[in-house]
Amino acid sequence: MNTEAQAHLAQAQTLVARGEEFYRQAADEIIAAKRVDPTLTFRAIDQVLGAYDGFTGNIVRWRESNTKNLRLPHSGQYDRVKASLTRSTLRDAPMEEVERVIDELPRERQQQIAAAAGHSYHKARVEFNERERNLTPAERSEREAAGEALMQPVRQATAGFATLGIIGHLEQAHEEIHELVADNSLNRQLVRQIDRALEAIQAEMHVARALVGIETGDE
Repeated sequence: MNTEAQAHLAQAQTLVARGEEFYRQAADEIIAAKRVDPTLTFRAIDQVLGAYDGFTGNIVRWRESNTKNLRLPHSGQYDRVKASLTRSTLRDAPMEEVERVIDELPRERQQQIAAAAGHSYHKARVEFNERERNLTPAERSEREAAGEALMQPVRQATAGFATLGIIGHLEQAHEEIHELVADNSLNRQLVRQIDRALEAIQAEMHVARALVGIETGDE
């Protein structure tokens, strides 16, 4: 078998391992392999792909007949063929081809594969995702309530420091505006820019006052 035919069959092997929806493309690769190496037989290609006898002949005839339905081996046999092709692909395919196939998988599936290969982070991540999926709505609500109860005192404690920072920035802004006014450095455009910033702050402060029960005009 020449190298060009080998490349086509390696691609066919990868496509078959990915599932029935890729059989049409796999058949095209098998046809291309036979075209560049006419000595290839379907039996030989079955052996290269690790498939049952007659598999490649079936999908090539189906491809050339241009029909939509494909008669597949019975379920148990197909599962064995699929497992054999997967093992063969992972063992024999060029590493860049394996990497490309894995790269095309959903991120969650990539993590599952990494976990199965013994990667500790991905294993922990998969276990976490599994626990998340299995949470009932009641358990999820209970966890969120517990998290809120835990974080609320923290947010309240840090709010005082944040408020001091805001006051400091406003006092600095007040001083800088005072200096600009004293120097007569402002123009209409600059004043409007400051106004827009103040309007945004006032809108937030209106909401803040309402939240703590301060009415407009209260001291």
